[in-house]
Amino acid sequence: MSLLLTGSTGFFGGYLLKDLLKKFQVETYGEDFKLYLLVRPKHLNRLKKKFSDDSRIVLVSGDISNPDIIDDDELATKISKEITDIIHCAALYDLKGRYGQCFMFNVVGTQNVVYFAKKCKKLERFHYTSTIAVAGNHTGFFPEDRLQLGQKHFDHYAKTKYDAELLVREADLKAAKLIYRLGVLVGDTETGNIVKLDGPYYFLYLFKKWSKQLGILNYVKYLPMPFNPKAVFPIVPVDHCSKVMTIAAGNEKFNQDKCYHLISDSCPTMEQFAGEGLAAFAVNVKTIAIPKVKNIGKVLDKIGLPHQLLTYMYTKVSYDIHNYKNDFHEVEKCEWDNYKEVMFEYVKNNEEPS
Repeated sequence: MSLLLTGSTGFFGGYLLKDLLKKFQVETYGEDFKLYLLVRPKHLNRLKKKFSDDSRIVLVSGDISNPDIIDDDELATKISKEITDIIHCAALYDLKGRYGQCFMFNVVGTQNVVYFAKKCKKLERFHYTSTIAVAGNHTGFFPEDRLQLGQKHFDHYAKTKYDAELLVREADLKAAKLIYRLGVLVGDTETGNIVKLDGPYYFLYLFKKWSKQLGILNYVKYLPMPFNPKAVFPIVPVDHCSKVMTIAAGNEKFNQDKCYHLISDSCPTMEQFAGEGLAAFAVNVKTIAIPKVKNIGKVLDKIGLPHQLLTYMYTKVSYDIHNYKNDFHEVEKCEWDNYKEVMFEYVKNNEEPS
């Protein structure tokens, strides 16, 4: 058994790599087990030093944006004869990214990885990391087993990830296709560490800024904020998603096409998140929800929040987690109450990421 992993140098991919190495020990899987890491040439020297003593790791120079994703033809042929799993995590995550860039990495890149998968003689599972952003402006229950529900998307990242997932779903592969729609990733449950300012952290660092201006806020009892108070904020710690995917990797039980929503078992509402976040920074004001109106973007600009957050601030989506609960019932529940303090403490003790 051997695996090919793309995206190991990214935020999520880094956690997944660590968990895969914990799982696939030589004592259990033998010295023939290899974890092939597809990485761009610029990362090779750094990773060679990092994994020089690990015989399981094979660094593979390549790029998913190339039709032949692996630079060395002989190595590509060797890998295609060995691997049982492809785990495709590589993507361009940039909510402000240009369409051409997002399309090249998210759609064309996925197409190229699928093309390579078709050459793999022993392939049993094709794991693909999608995103709940594919739901777009859908309203109501969003099932794991369906994608095309007439939704529209608000940014090029979400649209190209939707197109990429559709491509995977329609791909003619003999292997089981396992799609994981990741929620809005937050720091891990132990350290809370993050690498970029994103999602809920825009709010938390804003609350931190406000906590230093309490002289002004002491005169304010109510704080108007733009969100739907009942909107569910679909956040999830990065290490939880990693643990889930690691269970399925190399696991013969996962032999059918499935899609999974990976979000917290209990996600906070926007009202709950804002209220508890403000309280964590001792900003003692109550929020008043502002409905979504035509010029809501100007309100965001005044507050200092990016427009890309509107998707989640006013969402009316509820996410199906039936498949996830059935197939990963052994995973410890991921509850907002169990990791929120780690998030808050991380923001209190660390400067805003650039």
